[in-house]
Amino acid sequence: MIEVTPTAPLQGRVSVPGSKYIANRVLLLAALARGQSHISNLPDNDDIRLAVAGLRELGVGIEGDLPTLTITGLDNFTGTGDKHLDVGSSGTLARFITAVSALFSSRITIDGSAQLRRRPMAPLLAALGQLQVNVTSHDGKLPITVAGPLAGGACELDAGLSSQFASGLAIASTRADRVVTVRLTGKPVSLSYLK
Repeated sequence: MIEVTPTAPLQGRVSVPGSKYIANRVLLLAALARGQSHISNLPDNDDIRLAVAGLRELGVGIEGDLPTLTITGLDNFTGTGDKHLDVGSSGTLARFITAVSALFSSRITIDGSAQLRRRPMAPLLAALGQLQVNVTSHDGKLPITVAGPLAGGACELDAGLSSQFASGLAIASTRADRVVTVRLTGKPVSLSYLK
């Protein structure tokens, strides 16, 4: 047992780094927004650096250095040419960038670490297929190749495994050609992130 006897009131200022889960969402929303977004307090870690690199590869204008970035959103989702995106070990990024890649008419391949290649992606891939997006995968897992466009329509998505599938699809749907209706099946997990 350790006993601590206070000698004076504690004072100071603490800066808490932002959440990588929220930061991934914010980065993708800024990339799809029209105009410029100024974002601060982004965490500086592998997941966020990979997200920034992947968005740059897709043609998103990003200036500055972490933790503060200025992002110029995309207006055009055609003519990028075939791309290969490395998501490392970031499951959040893999799920989000797969959905966003459906907006592009070119072929975009998403791949990651050996560990991430074992994680499931099938619910998202099934939903994208129902939305007429061309998707190929390794048995529902990475590597995945996506070719849009995400025109719109209706799909079902099993949200019982992860909220990230639905979050990624919701983010991407903001720039679909028509309304996207997603019927969630299964008991949604991490509902606060989805909201």
